[in-house]
Amino acid sequence: MCRDNFHSILFFREEDAFFFADHRMKSLRLFLASVLCACSLGAQSFREFVQRVEALPAAQRSATTDSFLLAQKRFPPVADTTAMFVYQGTANVVTVAGDHSGWAQKDSMRNIAGTTFWYCIKTFPRDARLDYKYVVNGSTWVLDAKNPKQVSGGFGPNSSLEMPDYSAPEEIISRSTVAKGRFIDTTFGSGSIAKRTVRMYLPPGFDASSARFPVVLFHDGLDYWNLGSVGTILDNLIADKKIMPLIAVFVPAQDRVPEYRTTKRDAYMSFICDTVMGYVQRRFPTIESPRFRAVIGASDGGHCALYQGVMRPDVFGNIGAQSSNVTSLITDRLKADPRLTTDFHLDIGMFDIPQLIPLVRNLRSLLDTRQYAHAYKEVNEGHSWGNWRARVGAILMRFFPLGTSAVPDDGSASSSVTATLEVMAMPLRAGEPLRFRTSLHGHVRIRVCDLHGRYVYTANAFSDGSTSVDVSAWTPDAGMYIVAVSSDAGTVSRPFIVHP
Repeated sequence: MCRDNFHSILFFREEDAFFFADHRMKSLRLFLASVLCACSLGAQSFREFVQRVEALPAAQRSATTDSFLLAQKRFPPVADTTAMFVYQGTANVVTVAGDHSGWAQKDSMRNIAGTTFWYCIKTFPRDARLDYKYVVNGSTWVLDAKNPKQVSGGFGPNSSLEMPDYSAPEEIISRSTVAKGRFIDTTFGSGSIAKRTVRMYLPPGFDASSARFPVVLFHDGLDYWNLGSVGTILDNLIADKKIMPLIAVFVPAQDRVPEYRTTKRDAYMSFICDTVMGYVQRRFPTIESPRFRAVIGASDGGHCALYQGVMRPDVFGNIGAQSSNVTSLITDRLKADPRLTTDFHLDIGMFDIPQLIPLVRNLRSLLDTRQYAHAYKEVNEGHSWGNWRARVGAILMRFFPLGTSAVPDDGSASSSVTATLEVMAMPLRAGEPLRFRTSLHGHVRIRVCDLHGRYVYTANAFSDGSTSVDVSAWTPDAGMYIVAVSSDAGTVSRPFIVHP
């Protein structure tokens, strides 16, 4: 279409369709009215658009594809389970690489002859979120210039594809109205373990508080801090009273594979459990019980968290492993007696490294068989920080819950679940055991905290969803408390009073 043909065309938007006021161009008007909303109608309409553009004279194709690009508000366009990747530029070959392809250049984009318009149609689950880039001429990796959504990764930012049902958790977004914790950096080193700077997060109000605090330690710590937005997540969850105020320790890797998995793993475990955690315990007012300590990691960092957690249950009572490598070093311990009292959170992406998916699924089966308390979540994402940061909130709310609302343990930390919790024989008297009934069923974790947010009792139990559960091992003093009960379905909590 030549430039002169556009002088009398007026565009206006009505329900994603474009109409033209020039009656002399009726056939072109109908064509563009249908194809400019092709993406909202799905892949078939998009393919029809391509076919009809290719049927135009070569001189008219670029103007038509340019109109399509100007009309489209979202890139990549998505409809139901279909994503339509679109690239505009001069090239000999363009591919789409990302989580969906294991970052291999195997999804070639097709060029409409006579234009700089390239496209590739792919099918994904409706709730998928995937990192991707375009690769131009086999060597130049570029972001999708038309997509403002990006996720930081270990090799720089990636463009982020969000399918229609994907919803990002609210806690990853910094809010100016939320009180911020502070951090201090300290250098540690020990024997064969190289020196490194460890960051320690202290929650808002820490300096004025007389309370003791839980502790969570992150392997690949500065990546969790910078790429995983954990500082922001902690600030938001504490402000929203979804977790207890806690101290977080961020330990970066130096010699990653030997420390996390092979020749230095035991020396590194001693460094973490004795040197770093020993310092934290001496330096800060912490709750010394391992039930109030967690270790978290991703990929080989997840292996490191699992290994240190199962080998040193005297230090860590909670383990979060994301997209984790799993070896016999871990499973052999979990198969052995005595059974640990450790609580686990596992999550894995369905577009993750293929070798990891069966390893994590097998670990979950072992935890089921051995009746370990755990949460497990499979998500339609890849091996990426965009995936892991979205699950951190759920991990923290499982291990350190606070509040009276039920939150799911399935990785969707910002939603709620329907569950009930009834404290029996109210009001309680000092010295009487706590009894409760909950609609949550299966293996549950019981945690009781006082009004200062300090845990005074934790245990594992079994609930059939209807009969009462007795907590006879703990007899409370007079006061007000909050009991939280967690299962794979969620966490629900309720305050109760113990009279003298």
